[in-house]
This record gives sequence, C-alpha cells and structure tokens, in this order.
Amino acid sequence: MQSQSATTQRHVDLTTMQAGGAQMASLMNSLPQAIAMVDLHLQYVLTSQKWNEYFNLGQVSPIGQSIQAQLAEFDAFPEVVQRGLDTATATQVETSRMLSGSVVDIQTWTITPWYGEDHCLAGLILMLDSQLPPLHPMPLIPGPPEPLVPETQQRLELIVQQMPIAVIEWNQDLRIVGWNPAAEKLFGYTQQEAIGQPINLMTPNYAKATVTQIAQKLLHQNHDHHDLEKNINDNITKDGQIITCEWHNTRLVNAKGELIGIASLAVNVSDRIQQENQLKEQEQFLRSIYDGVNCSIFVVDVTEDGEFLYNSYNQVAQTWTGRTNSQIAGKKPEEMFGLEEGLAVRKAFQRCVDYGNPLTEEEHLTFKDREVWLMSTFNPIRHVDGRIHRIVGTAFDITSLKKTQAALQFTLQEAEYQSYLLRTVMDTSPDWIFAKNQDFRYILVNQSLAQALGLSMVDMLGKTDMELGFADELIFGSPEKGIRGFRADDMRALAGEEVCNAFDPVTIADGSLRILDTRKIPLRDANGEIFAMLGVCRDLTDRHHAEEAVRQSEMQIKEKASQLEQTLQELTRTQAQLVQHEKMSSLGQLVAGVAHEINNPVNFIYGNLAHANTYTRDLLELVSLYQRHYPHPAPAIQTKAEEIDVQFLVEDLPKLLNSMKVGADRIQKIVASLRTFSRMDEAEMKAVNIHDGIDSTLMILQGRIKSRDSRNPIKIEQEYGNLPLIECYAGQLNQVFMNILSNAIDALEEVEETQDPGDESPTPRWQPTITIATEVFTPTEQISARSQVADSGSPSPCVCIRISDNGPGIPTHLQQRLFDPFFTTKPVGKGTGMGLSISYQIVAEKHGGRLLCESQPGVGTQFIVQIPLRQTANVMDAYR
Repeated sequence: MQSQSATTQRHVDLTTMQAGGAQMASLMNSLPQAIAMVDLHLQYVLTSQKWNEYFNLGQVSPIGQSIQAQLAEFDAFPEVVQRGLDTATATQVETSRMLSGSVVDIQTWTITPWYGEDHCLAGLILMLDSQLPPLHPMPLIPGPPEPLVPETQQRLELIVQQMPIAVIEWNQDLRIVGWNPAAEKLFGYTQQEAIGQPINLMTPNYAKATVTQIAQKLLHQNHDHHDLEKNINDNITKDGQIITCEWHNTRLVNAKGELIGIASLAVNVSDRIQQENQLKEQEQFLRSIYDGVNCSIFVVDVTEDGEFLYNSYNQVAQTWTGRTNSQIAGKKPEEMFGLEEGLAVRKAFQRCVDYGNPLTEEEHLTFKDREVWLMSTFNPIRHVDGRIHRIVGTAFDITSLKKTQAALQFTLQEAEYQSYLLRTVMDTSPDWIFAKNQDFRYILVNQSLAQALGLSMVDMLGKTDMELGFADELIFGSPEKGIRGFRADDMRALAGEEVCNAFDPVTIADGSLRILDTRKIPLRDANGEIFAMLGVCRDLTDRHHAEEAVRQSEMQIKEKASQLEQTLQELTRTQAQLVQHEKMSSLGQLVAGVAHEINNPVNFIYGNLAHANTYTRDLLELVSLYQRHYPHPAPAIQTKAEEIDVQFLVEDLPKLLNSMKVGADRIQKIVASLRTFSRMDEAEMKAVNIHDGIDSTLMILQGRIKSRDSRNPIKIEQEYGNLPLIECYAGQLNQVFMNILSNAIDALEEVEETQDPGDESPTPRWQPTITIATEVFTPTEQISARSQVADSGSPSPCVCIRISDNGPGIPTHLQQRLFDPFFTTKPVGKGTGMGLSISYQIVAEKHGGRLLCESQPGVGTQFIVQIPLRQTANVMDAYR
C-alpha cells in the first residue's frame, strides 16, 4: 500500500481499498489465524470469519459486543489484554484450555495496539493462532459478500497498517505498490525501498520460478474466479537471512471488475517448520530405541469406560505374533489371543490399573501355534487428570528358563545317570544355577555361576554367601538402595514359597554390577519335606538398561512441555533483570556445569576401559585355547563361529577398545579445557596463566572457526609473549575473551556471506584471520585509540592482549558507542548489545584496566585489553 504523503504514512490509499476491499477482506478471512479489532472498551469493531467460527458467533454480527464474556475461561488473558490497553505495547501470550477427554487446545495470542486518525490509541488488534479446531464449531452459511461501508473500509485500512502480518500489494507488472509496517519488520526493507521493486525482491534464486508461476496464474485467472492461492516458500530478508513464509494471495479488481493487481499476506513460519523437523528427529530417535531392544514392547490404551485396546508394539512383538501394527490397532485382548488367553491378559491389565504402579508377572501365551512363557512388566501411564489412560509393557521370552527349571526338578529325582545328565545341562546353560540347604550352604553350583564369581565349583560347595565374601547389603538387603537381599528370598523359598525377583543386583568377579532375574523354588524329598532350595538366575542387565532408557525417554518427553514453559518464564524474568541492572549471565558457569556433568561419566567410562581391555584379552585367550585344544568343535559351535566370523572379532575387538580409549582421552582433554575456561574453582582473584584462558575459549569456539558449507576456515595466529602469572578474576576475564572473539567471528562471517562461492578466478580467495598477541608493557608506552577508553590509572607493569581480525571494520561514527549498553551493529534479533558493555565493566571496574578498540573500515578491527600484573588493594576490596 503506498502512502499519500510524509504526514499520512499510517493510512492506505482508500481508492485502492475501495477497489479491492472485498478481495482484501476475503484474503484476511482465509488466514488460519483468527483476527479481531476491539476499541478501548473491549467492544468489537471488526472481526474475521475465522474469529467468528472459533468463538461460535454464528450469523449474528458481534460488532459492538464486549469480548470479556468470551475470554472468561482463559485465566490470565483478560489481564494481558488490559495491560495492552494500559501500556500500548505489542505483546504475545500463550494459553490453553481442556476440550474433551485428553484433548488440550493451545492458543497463541498476538496483541497489537491500533491508532485512530488522530494518532491516539483506539483499541487493540487481537490475533489468535490455535492449534486445534474450535470447541463447538458452528458452520457459517456462505452468502454473497456485503459491500464495504466507508467506516469498515477505514478500519480495514487501519488493521492492514497496524496488524502484525505483512500485507503487500502488487500491480499487473508484478511490482510492489503497497507495503505495510509488518512487511518492513519481516523483510527488513522500508516502504520507500520496497515500492516499485519486482515481485522477486524477497525471493532467493532457487524459488523465483515458483513465485513467478503463482503470480502469473493469479493474473490470468477468469474474471469471475477469485480463489485464493496459498503457498509456502523460502524468502530472503534485506540482511540476507533465509526465512520460511506462508503466503495467501488473491486478485484485486476495481469497481468495474477490472484487474488492478494482487494482494498478499505473509506470515513467518520458520520456527514452526524448525519445530516440526525437531519433533521428527526425536520421533526417529525414540523409534530406534523402541525397535532396537531385544524384547517385546507394547502400548495399550485404557478408555474411560475401562476397556483395554492395543495401540501399537515394536518390531520384536510383530515378529513374535506375526501381526503388524495396523492389524492390532484397536484390538481387545480377546481379539488378539482368543477368549481364554485374552481373558488372562485382560486380568493382568486390570491388576496393573488397580495397583497403580509397575507390575511384573509371568504370562503363558500362544504365538503362531507356539506356546511361550513371558516375563511381562506393565507400566501404568497417568493423564494430567490422574487417570491411568495407557499401559506400556515389556515382555521377555523365558520359555527356555521355564523348560530348564522343569528339567532340573525332574533330574534331581533320578538316579546316577540322571545326576550326570543334570550336571551336563547345568554346565552348558548360560544361566546361573545353584541350590542351598537349610543352613544356606551351597550344595549345587553350575559352571556359569562359578566362573562369574571367579571361583571353582569345589571352592563354593559347602560355603555360605558370607564365607564367599558377598557384601552384607547384597545378602541381607538395603531398603535405601532398593536391594531385597539373598537371605530373605532364600528363607521364603525354604519355607515352601516360589520366589521371583526380577531385579536382583550382584557384583561379579570383574567388579561389575549385574542385574539378574532370579527364581527360587523349594526342593522336596520323597516325604514331601523341604530339604533345599533351587535358584536360577538370568543376566538381564542389558535389557534392564534398555527398558529403563525407554521409560526415561517417555518421562522426558512428557515433562518437556512444562519444562519449556518454565524455561520461557525464567528467560522473561532474566531478560527484565538484564535490562534493569545491565548485567549478563556468565558463560563460564554454563561451561563449568557442562564440564562437570561430562567429567563424571567420562571418568567412569575411562576407568572401566582398562578392565574391559583386560577381560577382552582374557576371553580372546580362552577362545584361542579352545581352538587349540578342540580343533574340531561340535557342528553347532562351528556354524556359530562362521556366522559371527570369530577371526575377525579377535582382530577387530582390541582395535575397537583402543579407539574407545582414544575417544575418552579426547573427551577428557575437552573437559579440561572447559574447566580452564570456566574457572569455577577460582571464583576469587588469584594468579593464573592468561594463555590457558585464551586457549580454552578458542577450543569452545572451534565449531565456528572450522570450515563449514562453502566457507573457509578461520585462521588463528597466536603470537604469545613470555607472560608471568596474572592476578585476576579468571572466569570473568575468559568471558571478555569470549565476547571479543565471538564478535570477530561474526564480522568475518559477514564478509564470507558477500563472497561468491562459485568464483573460479585465479585470484586467491580472501583468508579470514584472527591474530592474538600478548606482551608485558610499561606505562610509558602509548596506545592510540579512537574508541571509548576505560582508564582507572592502571599500575605498572601491565599485560596487554591484542585480538585483531581482517574483517570489514567498524564505521568511524559508531566506534564511540561500542561500549554503550544495548548498542549493537548487528541486525535486529541477532545481538543484544551487552557483550562489550559487560566486558568494559570487567576490565575497567573489576581489574582496574583499560579496554580499547582500533578499527579501520575495510581493513579490520583490533581490541586491546590492558590489566595490571598485580591488583591493588582498593580494587580487590571493592569486589570481594
């Protein structure tokens, strides 16, 4: 929209509005956002069709009615509206309301003040972006568009100029003739810069053909055809930033029905596209865990009337049952497993709901005509209202374990031949099998258990757990750690009870903690008297960790929404404090926290790599001995050896462990650099090596220094002098280095963006370079500077750190304002202007030093940091 004069830039040419008013109103009504205009008394003066649909206004015109009754269900929103009237500033707020069941309607409101012809506040423009349909949608009966009266046209003109959506008008030559303030804010071009420009002004080269095609389609539509054209494509702002916009376009015709141009509305949807991509990545990550674990994972929905309906399950479950997710979705247990087995499954689900906590049970089911025994865990998931609306379960196939137990019980009652057979079965089983008498002494032990404990079977027989050296908490339990203990389960089994302990932690000979699924059953003699108990343990450590990872992932996803909301609130408060007190959060605290959190697990991994290497070497030697002494193994072993390529594993496994060690070493070095940067253990002023702080800062910025895409890597030249230890606040001084180096990288990247990556001329491309030099100087040396200088009478001698770049430089008229709070030369939204201001305070006030800047446009910029080698007593006392 073109302005009529310099004094009436807020108003749109009413002739154009009258000519294309109907089309412009239709275009606004097509937006997915609902728009309304209210006066200072919160009474409607204009509404879009989406607004009427969302609030169920039907066919009755809402003009003149108050919106307060409609907003009563949104707790905080009326206050935000009132604040918009009081402050006359644009704001955005997010609210939510419950629709039905578990469906939550989330709304994002944009509130913008609008002004009348006298430039006084006349009311508010409300824009609602809801993620769900209206609560009780009422379809509107279509009818012919009503003609716009002058008052309505004037209000439409105001809403176009003042609403936060870009409105652009093009003539038949596809050049811009209308450009509202929201378009200026979105694309960076002023109205004067945009008027008269072609349609591809904001379009990158790869999208120009599509945009031109859409425009030509609109221009050549039938005169009676006024369908809206909607498209989503990339756009480029004045400063070169690529954004994604959603466009709504329509033809503009005058009162005679003649085409006079095109009207378009543009909304920035870059954040929405990015969030959708992030959600897809998270879904792929969870799906890899969901289908990657070696157990069945299934999801069952619990309806409000208590019915259980299968939702989905993972690839392992599909293999077991032979059914896909689409075949089981919405099925009841009886439809999945038949009447008898389905009823048993339903009862297990009901027990989980009644108990309200995770439940572990055995299940006997039939999969593809094969009977299997499962150890199933049911985890209830609660809705926000507290109702259990879903069950997530895992199931492990324990059919072989059940068969082993039955075989053992039978062989114990046989003669010497059966005893020999029992020993063979036991020693070939990977499970731990043992028996204890009434005195809790071992009377039966298999080879797997003895090897795991690093003992021989002879050494274990006749001994108790205490005599074998087990810790007291493992024998007698530890409620604080959730350990039940051996002795309690042994006593229950010897009393005649079958015991199932799905979480049985045991420390084996290599010092690692294993999680076992332990079953203990009583053994009876011919008279029915219990003389011992039999135990069978299966190592489920890996499965337990995978199951725990799945549960943690689900909890994190559910908590993410509330965490994000809390984070936004905290960020808002932090920003207000930053503006009021001119302070900035220290990057060192974040780096120290990350280093601390990484250090513990890395040390754990690094400490266990040596043990893993030793155990691997021992196992490989054992395999070699087997191959030497049993050159002709059983066919099954030979087949398995060929299948897994034993020789390749023997050669590759040590290399793999060595690679893991190299990686752990690298992580430890990175953590050390992070800790050096943060200096969290040196909060007080003390003598430190300045070079360590600079190096750690460069390490943190490596991701931006290295080459990416078509950009050259930034060359770092370090000209370090021979410096003594410097008394300073190390963490805060590192923050100064971070701010200066980050600004230098930004300047170099700005030059890179202006260069053509396809340029194949023989002239070498420009090499971005940052030079860091340090030296000790005397007070008699003079340093020229055209920028603001912090001078507090630095004592002699001093250390000087020079950080320079070969970027575009800083214009002379801006150099005097570099250290002003909130001043920035970066585009809107890219910088806060607090970095150099905070750096100025740290150097000048906390260290009694000076911060200078020398810059020559087109040549580069140099920042000079001067601080005394030793701090005076008054400076140290002022900041203790």
